[in-house]
Amino acid sequence: MKRKLKDGIIAIQDGKGGVYDYAAFFLAELSQLKFKPKVITGQSVPEIIIDGHKVISFASNNVLGLGVDSSVLEKSAKFLKTYGTTCGGSRLVSGNLTIQEELEHKLAEFMNKESCQLFMTGYMANEGVLLALSQRISLLRSRKLDERVVILSDRENHISIVNGCWLAKQVNNADVRFYRHRNMVHLEKLLEKYKDYERKLIVTEGVYSMLGDIAPLDDIVKVAKKHGAFIILDDAHSIGIFGKAGRGTSEKFNITADIDLIIGTFSKAFGGVGGFVVSNKQIVDFLKVQCSTYIFSSALPPSVVGGIEEALLKISNGSHLRKKLWKNVAYVRKMLKKIGYNLLSSHSHILPICIGEESLASTISRDLLEKGIFLPEIRWPAVSKGKSIMRCMVTALHEQKHLDKLIQSLKEIYETRMAPK
Repeated sequence: MKRKLKDGIIAIQDGKGGVYDYAAFFLAELSQLKFKPKVITGQSVPEIIIDGHKVISFASNNVLGLGVDSSVLEKSAKFLKTYGTTCGGSRLVSGNLTIQEELEHKLAEFMNKESCQLFMTGYMANEGVLLALSQRISLLRSRKLDERVVILSDRENHISIVNGCWLAKQVNNADVRFYRHRNMVHLEKLLEKYKDYERKLIVTEGVYSMLGDIAPLDDIVKVAKKHGAFIILDDAHSIGIFGKAGRGTSEKFNITADIDLIIGTFSKAFGGVGGFVVSNKQIVDFLKVQCSTYIFSSALPPSVVGGIEEALLKISNGSHLRKKLWKNVAYVRKMLKKIGYNLLSSHSHILPICIGEESLASTISRDLLEKGIFLPEIRWPAVSKGKSIMRCMVTALHEQKHLDKLIQSLKEIYETRMAPK
C-alpha cells in the first residue's frame, strides 16, 4: 500500500492500482460549507474584539455572566494553584479528587436529587448516558440481557442526543424513534406500539437549543407514568435560568421528583465547561461503572471544578441575575416582534430570529457585524435547509445601550432586506 501526497493531503493507493482521492473529497465537502468562524480577542463579555474592531456580542452562552465573574475567577485560580492543571487521569483510576466528589454532592443537593456524576462535557454526558442505559449485555454479570430497548427522542433534540441514539442503535441494537416536536399524541402512539418492550426511554431537552421553546414536561410525565417509561431530561439551557431557585424546567413545572435522570452542562449559565448527571444513587452508581464517556475520559481540571463550585453558589443566590436576564430578554423580544421579526415559538432566553434562506442569513450577519453587532447565522446542518435563523442570545451582562443598538441595527436591516414590498 503506497501513500502519496496531493495538495498537502494524503491519498492512499490500495495496491490494485486504485487511489482514493482524499484531497478531492475534503475540498468538495468544504466548498459546500463556506463557513469560517470569527476569531475573538478577549473575554466572552458583551463587548468583544473581532478583526481589531470592538463589537457587541449576542452569541454567547455565558448568559448570567459568571464566566467573567471576579469571585468565580478567583476560586478557579485558587484551585489551579492548589491542585495544578490536571486531576491526573480518569475518575476510576487516579483522577478522583476530593474536590470532584464535593462538587458532585453540592450539585445533587442543589438539584434535589440523591447523587451526581461529572463529565468532561454535556455532549459526552448525553452520548454516554444513552449508550449505557440502552445496553443489552451486562458487563457486570457477563451475560446477555434478554430485554428489548426503545429510545423515543424529540425530533428537535440536540445533536448530542441524536448521535447518542444512533450509537445506542448501532452498538446495543436499541430501537430508536423520533417523535414529532412536542407532540404528545405521537409520543403516546409510539409508546403504545412498543408497549411490550421492557425498557422505554423518553429523552427530551427542557429548552430546545435552537428554537428556544420549552418541552411540555408535565404532559411527558403523565404519558411516561401511564406507559412505564423512563424520562431523560437534557436541561442544558435551563439550569441556572428557569425556576425560582434556578434548578431548571423540572423546577418550573414542579416535577423534579418525576424526572428519572437530569443532564446538565456547565457551559451555559455556569459560565464554564463540563457536564453532569443527577439521579438516584443506584442509577448514578451504575453509570459510573458502565458509561464509557466517563470511564475512558480524564476528570475535569481542578481550575474548572473551583470555578463551577463558586458559580453554583452564585446561581443558588442569583435571583437578581435571573431577573436582569429576563428583563433584557422581555425588552428585546417585544421590540423585535414590533419590528416584524418572527421569533417562532420561543418562550425562553434563546430568541431565534427566523430568516429562511441561508444566503440572506449570511448577508444579514455581515450587515450586523459592519454595524458593530456580532450575531452569526445558524444554518444547515444545525437547522433544516432553508430554515436559517439568527440565534440571538441576550444576557444579564447586556446594558440598555447594547440592547438599543441591537434593536436599531436589526430595524434598519429589516427595512432594507426583509420588509414586504
